[in-house]
Parts: sequence; C-alpha cells; structure tokens
Amino acid sequence: MADFHRPIVGTGKDLTCLYFAQPTVCATQGIASRRVWRPISSVAGRLRPLGLNSRPAPDRQGRAGHAGAFLGHRSGAAAVEFAVVAPVFLLMLIAMLAYGIYLGAAHGTAQLAADAARAAVAGLSDAERVTIAEDHIRRNAGSYPLLDASRVSVVAGPLPGDVTQFRVAVRFDATNLPIWGFANLIPLPESTIERVATIKRGGY
Repeated sequence: MADFHRPIVGTGKDLTCLYFAQPTVCATQGIASRRVWRPISSVAGRLRPLGLNSRPAPDRQGRAGHAGAFLGHRSGAAAVEFAVVAPVFLLMLIAMLAYGIYLGAAHGTAQLAADAARAAVAGLSDAERVTIAEDHIRRNAGSYPLLDASRVSVVAGPLPGDVTQFRVAVRFDATNLPIWGFANLIPLPESTIERVATIKRGGY
C-alpha cells in the first residue's frame, strides 16, 4: 500500500511541484524521464474520500490574524459592561430615591413651621401665639404626605435676643421613613429634621 505520509518536493527548470506516495514516471521540460513520486494533484481525488486532505501549516501572519480576531471578538462584552456599570447605576438610583424622600420631608417640616409662625401673628400675647402655633401644627401636620403628626413637636416663643420677633421651631423624627435601610450603602443625614421660622410681632 502506498505511503501517503512522505511528501517529496521535485523541482525542474520550469516546474516546482509537491509529490505524494506511489512512484510513477513524470517527464517535464528540463527533467529527464525517471521514477519519481506522483504529484499531489493526481492523488487528491483519492485522499478526499478517505478524509486525508492535507492542509498547510499556518504561517506567522496567519497566526497574527487569528490573534487579532480573538482580541477583537465582542461576544459577551455587553454582559461584562453591564456587570461593571449596573452596581454603580443602582447605587445612584437608591441615593436619588433616599435623598428625594428625605428632602421632601424636610421641605414639609419647613413649610409647616412657616405656616404656624404666620398663624401665630393673630395672637394678642405670647401665650396665645404659642397656643395658636401648636394648634395649627397639630391640625395640619398630617396633611403633608411624608410627615407623621405623632412624630412632630413644636417649640414656640419670643426670639431670644429680639423680643420683637416670634419664633416657631418644628422638629420631626424621621426614623419611620423607608430610607434608613440604605444607611450601609450611602451616607444619609441625621434622622431628626428641625426647621425654624420667625415672624415680626404684629406682622410687620
């Protein structure tokens, strides 16, 4: 049986060819008739049915091309980018949500203090002004979406150092807000919100 594993290169004046297996006589210009190996082109049809098609080894340029294709391969890049960006994006969303709720409660506390101070102007004495301010806060604190009336306290009276002004300080205990579960992820303000409003006696 012919040996298909021993290639021999034959060269001539006008021809260079690769020979495989089975001896034969090949006469080309510049080559005398002699027993040589049959050219690969003549046995390729026999090799293919046997699954013995030969392939040349890739050169350095081919290997560099494969390396470039590997480095430029984008399959799975979106998953990697999402894994890197998603935690930061989610943390930003949590921070915006938490601070939005907190600032909403702080704004409600400030508005409640300002309204109580304006209502207290109608009092004829400091004691009456304190009663009006406390009553206003008790009746209206629950109307603010983020405020719990049971957690709101008020301190009202003349402004220290300037008795011509009346001062109303409203304090809200914000520990019931649903944001403190994220305290380990993001820095949050103090859980007690306090806002102060002052108004001139007589309203001017």
